[in-house]
Amino acid sequence: MADVLARHPRLAAILLGGLAATGFAPLGLWPVTLACIAGLFWLANEPLASRLTSRSSDASSPPPSSSQRKLGSPSASAPLDGNANLPWHHGKKNAFLLGWCFGLGHFTIGNNWIAHAFVYQEAMPHWLGYFAVVALALYLAVYPGLAILGLHLARRRWPALNPLPLFAALWVFTEYGRATIFTGFAWDPLGMIWLGTGVDQGARVIGTYGLSALAILGGGALFAALRRDWRNAAIVILPLAILAGIGLARTAQPIPHSGVRIAVVQPNIGQVEKYDPSLEQENFAKLARLTGRSRPGEPRLIFWPEAAIEAWLDMEPEWLERVSALERPGDLLLTGGAKVYFKDRGKGFYTDRTLVGANNSAWVVTPDGRLVARYDKAHLVPYGEYLPMRNILEPLGLSRLVPGDADFWPGPGPRSLQLPPAPSRPTSAKGWSWSGRWSRSIRFSSSPTPRSIACRRGWRCRASRASGWS
Repeated sequence: MADVLARHPRLAAILLGGLAATGFAPLGLWPVTLACIAGLFWLANEPLASRLTSRSSDASSPPPSSSQRKLGSPSASAPLDGNANLPWHHGKKNAFLLGWCFGLGHFTIGNNWIAHAFVYQEAMPHWLGYFAVVALALYLAVYPGLAILGLHLARRRWPALNPLPLFAALWVFTEYGRATIFTGFAWDPLGMIWLGTGVDQGARVIGTYGLSALAILGGGALFAALRRDWRNAAIVILPLAILAGIGLARTAQPIPHSGVRIAVVQPNIGQVEKYDPSLEQENFAKLARLTGRSRPGEPRLIFWPEAAIEAWLDMEPEWLERVSALERPGDLLLTGGAKVYFKDRGKGFYTDRTLVGANNSAWVVTPDGRLVARYDKAHLVPYGEYLPMRNILEPLGLSRLVPGDADFWPGPGPRSLQLPPAPSRPTSAKGWSWSGRWSRSIRFSSSPTPRSIACRRGWRCRASRASGWS
């Protein structure tokens, strides 16, 4: 098997990348992901000749010394027959393609949920969803390719450099670039494999990118253990085990009452039912039933999801009255909605108002029917909330997945919302800020992928570093 992988490293990288995606929820096979990272590290650091001749050379070669067992050191496993067999002499192109192939398999499997979204719109053929998944993966795979390329260039310049911490840093750097460049696509950060392991609680200090670095280090530690380099393996595995133990102990403790009751409503309305006008009242009734009523003297902060209702709250007072009627004195309700913008068109006797854009917003509603604050999502999803290069792509028959002809416009960015005072509640929410990530109230199907998204959104809440109410 090792010989087959060695003879076809790019195919092996694709398979490893696809298997690595099984570490995400709901499967949660994080050991498989670590093994795949170890495999990628092996492909990137072990020269081809070494892999094919290791069986014959190991029997006649003395065991490596402690200095030679440095993780990823060529002298630890490669035959000492000159620079021709060292991994950085495989070439920059081969190094990049190795990482790119890993990313291709990883993002094709990890983002398969996008294909389901095409089933619930009629602007584009449904089969196009599968093409979109692969096309997106072809682009996203560039970032793991750049990480391996950076490792290749650094090893070529500094042969004695320990590659594992460098690879972890390069992975984090390219992952941040993936989440930022061309509006960014932040789905599937590698650190999400730690959900439910206790290691995920480290996000309170190091964030998601730090957890991704720990995943790379964990894979490298497994690689070292497989080579019986116990010292380097223990340097990573022991701290991870301690962090996992602390995290699990922390999550097992009851959450102390902060003085503010929080209600999170997720109605789980299907995509087909969400935009059916005949079900508008039924959908709202479900929201109202799940919201319930506050206890006397215990005001709540109520969260409704993105696109909870189709009404324009600042332009439809009857809907604003219906929403506020669900609150008691002291409550605040935060709900997703849209802030729409029109432009008058026409001349003479005929004029009309044309929708030209909208913000994907979070509104704060008070019991007396006032909109006291609004946050506009700043980091929009291409092809979901807007169509990039619309002048070019729209004539080709492409559209965005969310129903509507006008694109959403980005907001100014994260900011704190100052909330009004109320009995038994503080006058402001220090540290209460929105990052522009807002959970939708709809589901595409009963497949495992929506459950994966729900798990990740729940993790975002647990990893939040908001300082709370004070």
